[in-house]
Amino acid sequence: MDLRIVILAIGLLGWLSVSCSEDASVHVDPCAEVDSLASAGQYEKAVSLARSIYDSARMSGNRREAVASGARLGRLYYMTFSPDSMYYYFDAVTQDAEELQMYPECIIIHNIIGVYNLINAIEYENALHHFYEAIDCAEKSGSTDAYYMLLINVSIIHYIRQDPAGLATAGEICDYGRRTGDSYFMYTGSLMYAYMYHSLGNDQEALRYIREAERWPEHSVGSNSYEPLYASVLASLGRNGEAESVFLHCLEAHRSDDSTMQVEALAGYGKFLAGNKRYKEGCGVLSARTGYNGEISALLLRLRDISGTGGGVFRYGRT
Repeated sequence: MDLRIVILAIGLLGWLSVSCSEDASVHVDPCAEVDSLASAGQYEKAVSLARSIYDSARMSGNRREAVASGARLGRLYYMTFSPDSMYYYFDAVTQDAEELQMYPECIIIHNIIGVYNLINAIEYENALHHFYEAIDCAEKSGSTDAYYMLLINVSIIHYIRQDPAGLATAGEICDYGRRTGDSYFMYTGSLMYAYMYHSLGNDQEALRYIREAERWPEHSVGSNSYEPLYASVLASLGRNGEAESVFLHCLEAHRSDDSTMQVEALAGYGKFLAGNKRYKEGCGVLSARTGYNGEISALLLRLRDISGTGGGVFRYGRT
């Protein structure tokens, strides 16, 4: 769950972007093309163009254009798994971004650094620090949507830590959705509630909030699907037939969907099969989908060990 929703939060970058140009009357915004290339997944071309804009801005002393392009370069280097380059550009433009009160870029910088610390460095305190810095920038800019998008990331850390404080942040997200009539935030807040209750062992409440989330099926798409969690909750409640049906639906019907949703479903189904002592079957399912991530590989090795020796006990845990 944590990877799936965090990646969605990176979507802040699209609608938080501002013009590279000092002059709002300039018809062509050079950074708009960078954003377009990045959205299309053409990262190499986007980096090349953004670097050209950045270098030109530095030479001409155009601080705003340097900040706008530098923030984009940092974002692009994160997306292409180059953290050293990411930090290089973020470090180069952060002070100017703050002095010029370029809050969208400040949000981009702190959110991406937070995501990096959450997903890659596994430094939760650093992640929280940067998410709250980004939230502060969202408040200063008056961007309430950005504020609540960033609050999702804070909730994710509470979920990972099994910290009941995540119930309060999930509630804030839901309440914002209700106040504004925004179904995305109502859906996401309900989903966060469900994840939190599942992690805290209250699967009846988790199921109740999944039912809430089902009211907005238009948001249960790809990486934001509630189905992997739904299957795990059903399994925890002992409703094995229903759980397996949902797991299989996730893996087969959504095979072309976002891979992070597939990882969650695959990990959950592997643990489900192991919890029901179907070790060899679990090995077959996992080995047929190699190349996902370390969690899947570790689970596969564990199941192979148990099925090969006939020893050991695998207890179904919460995903």
